[in-house]
Amino acid sequence: MKDSIGDRMKNDYENTTRYFLPRKTYTVIRIDGKAFHTLTKKLMFKKPFDNDFIHMMDETAKYLCENIQGAIVGYVQSDEISIILQDFKDIHTCAWFDANIQKIASVSASMATAKFNSLMNEYIEKEKKSCKEWVTRDVTMKTMIRLATVPFALFDSRCFTISKCFETYNYLVWRNKDCIRNSILSVAQTKLGRKEVENKNCKILKEILFEQGYNWNEYADEFKYGRLIRKIQKSGENSRGEKYIRNVWVIQPAFDLVENDTMKVGLMTELEI
Repeated sequence: MKDSIGDRMKNDYENTTRYFLPRKTYTVIRIDGKAFHTLTKKLMFKKPFDNDFIHMMDETAKYLCENIQGAIVGYVQSDEISIILQDFKDIHTCAWFDANIQKIASVSASMATAKFNSLMNEYIEKEKKSCKEWVTRDVTMKTMIRLATVPFALFDSRCFTISKCFETYNYLVWRNKDCIRNSILSVAQTKLGRKEVENKNCKILKEILFEQGYNWNEYADEFKYGRLIRKIQKSGENSRGEKYIRNVWVIQPAFDLVENDTMKVGLMTELEI
């Protein structure tokens, strides 16, 4: 059935602002939490690092890698997730949503929002149950009121392409360096106070922390360098005794992407596949 109005709306208006990323290259999607400072304050997450929050971010990133076509590696730090995609494994490899920018950005943001909120609701229910079992009635009511006013988590998303493998790796280096900086600042603000942190670079802050008895280098790698979401081969055996090998996404502590040459080579190899 011919629809003259619909055709005109699509051809003259909707399709004129439909843009596409270049094909056969690396695509980067970066997803950021919106106003997460308010969210984490309401949830009273531990400082400088909270394992529950990290778990939610990691599982959200893993979910994205598992469900985004062409994903080859993910990186998580603070309230942001980066996913690297490629559409050139062979001549028949297709881009996610045919590289439509609007769809890539909107769907990736909605996927992250849905998954994170599901995990956050599980955490809130666990906190409510724990509060009822262990604390006084007055504290329980205050906690219930606080948890009831936790806002929905929201994410925004952007996407772009990088043509070269080494520059794609350098993108991860950039986010890794930002993670290291954020990690040092988080520890310094928690242990020293915000005023002590003002107008001081990370090298000086690490020295002050060490003098005060806090060694940033002793924190776990996932707190210092973020986490990588990587695909590995896993072998097993089914109920019929048949052996199999399948690719699975796993969450791993990241590392200093500039200093660790051995790990750098491994990650570069994954990007080149």
